[in-house]
Amino acid sequence: MKEYLKKYPYWLAVPAILAVILFFFFSRTSEEELTDPAVYYSESSKVETSESINQEWYVDVKGAVKKTGMYRISKGMRLMDAIDLAGGFTAEADQNQINFSKLLSDQEIIYVPKVGEEIPRLKEATVESDGSIG
Repeated sequence: MKEYLKKYPYWLAVPAILAVILFFFFSRTSEEELTDPAVYYSESSKVETSESINQEWYVDVKGAVKKTGMYRISKGMRLMDAIDLAGGFTAEADQNQINFSKLLSDQEIIYVPKVGEEIPRLKEATVESDGSIG
């Protein structure tokens, strides 16, 4: 064996050098991975902020309000904000059935009942599995 190593010393040196190079390569990559998540997080939070600024939501206000219709709202608005956009309640509105602090979402229907009226269950159009609307 000693004779073989003396005759072909590069057979032992080449794998040793490759092992050292691979060790440094992989140890450097792991350091970069530790710093990348912070950069990635800050970039993703910037994108999220710009998306939330450009986001437009709409609600449909019906019932005992001065101006029924569709109104543009922003994320975080409450039901009372949408009522204010619709000009407020009419004289016959039953405000006891309304949760003023409810957070609104996009494509929501807000119905303000009159005194003595029960809140109707509005069925939204849904697409059936066969493609028909029902």
